Amino acid sequence: MLVYIILISIAALAVISFTVLSIIAIRSLRKIVRRPKKPAPEVFEQAYRLNYISEETQKILRAAFDRFESYTTTETSIISHDGLKLIGHIIEPDTSTPKGTVIFMHGYRSSCRQNLCMPISFLLDEGYRVLYIYQRAHGKSEGKYITFGVLESLDAKAWCEHVRNLFGESSPIALFGASMGGTSVMCSTEKGLPENVRAIICDGGYTSPWEVRLYKFRKTHSISPYPFMNVLNLYARLIAKFSLKGVFSPRAVASSNLPFLLIYGTADKAVPYEMGVTISEASERTKLISVEGAHHLCCCMQEPTRYKNEVISFLEKNMK
Repeated sequence: MLVYIILISIAALAVISFTVLSIIAIRSLRKIVRRPKKPAPEVFEQAYRLNYISEETQKILRAAFDRFESYTTTETSIISHDGLKLIGHIIEPDTSTPKGTVIFMHGYRSSCRQNLCMPISFLLDEGYRVLYIYQRAHGKSEGKYITFGVLESLDAKAWCEHVRNLFGESSPIALFGASMGGTSVMCSTEKGLPENVRAIICDGGYTSPWEVRLYKFRKTHSISPYPFMNVLNLYARLIAKFSLKGVFSPRAVASSNLPFLLIYGTADKAVPYEMGVTISEASERTKLISVEGAHHLCCCMQEPTRYKNEVISFLEKNMK
């Protein structure tokens, strides 16, 4: 009789523990994957608060922000594989024959204006057509849930196909992603991109949603991430229809024949610099640009001239 009581008690404790974990996991999941209700603070404002970039660079950044609002754009859209209407904007350079199209994908709960206004500005000046998009569950695009690059990588493929249909198979395409957008573009290379996609640029992308969530958990908690992370992933699959283990950037890079330019700051506290090293070591077709002391997505502010020159040189070499 005592044995049965013990077994029943253990089973009851397990049920209670799983229920409590489930409640915490569901609340956490909804907090991190739901469409943001308000935009994140502007990156240049964060940079001012950090106060580690020069006044000259702050002026360049401010000019790029102001210029972004003045562009003449053509709105375009696609329907994702799961039926969402996704919105992008095309900006034509001041030349009759663009060198190709660069598709920009922003980061988590952000926008291309916040994350990528500087490279958008200098690549337009270099004669590249720009397509900047709103990721699913961001801005003008539809979607209830952010999937940290899992479904966004399929969206990147769809945008490439859209650009090919608009401008022809002979017009070269590059993908340029920041943070979650960087993971999205890297992992899109596993999805069967059009042949006119020639290059991938990633600024601060992580190895996988699973690993970056583990990293953030360990930064803020002194307890083991297990089994909480497993339960969180279970409900990600059930509620938002994706797995935190659904993409893995090093695998995608290793299996691709495309060239990758990887840009990471050594002081990044959102996506650790070591993730960039891991991704770069997955293939000989990668070039890792390390910016000493730069925080997340601040490499272009820390060393703007070097950043610009590396990006332009990489595209000139591969967009042929």
